[in-house]
Amino acid sequence: MSKCWNVPAGAKDAQNLVIWLSATYEKDGSLVNVTVADQSKSRYASDTFFRAAAESALRAVRMCTPLKGLPADKYEGANGWHEILMDLIPNLC
Repeated sequence: MSKCWNVPAGAKDAQNLVIWLSATYEKDGSLVNVTVADQSKSRYASDTFFRAAAESALRAVRMCTPLKGLPADKYEGANGWHEILMDLIPNLC
């Protein structure tokens, strides 16, 4: 996601900024849906800077689709990639 995510300039406490997203994909790697995950919802509701950063992270996931190179045989199941819980951290992206 790093090539698609533009973290808002002047990120307040960027070292503490972790945005959790939940994404669902089709077998061809196309995005079905992406939302702010439960781990980030309370901060999303209360922190305007965090909300702006989360919105930019959501846009990044939408722009960086379809996913490529994921094994089709690992699409479904308990450890499958059809549903992905991801954490986006500015310092690591």
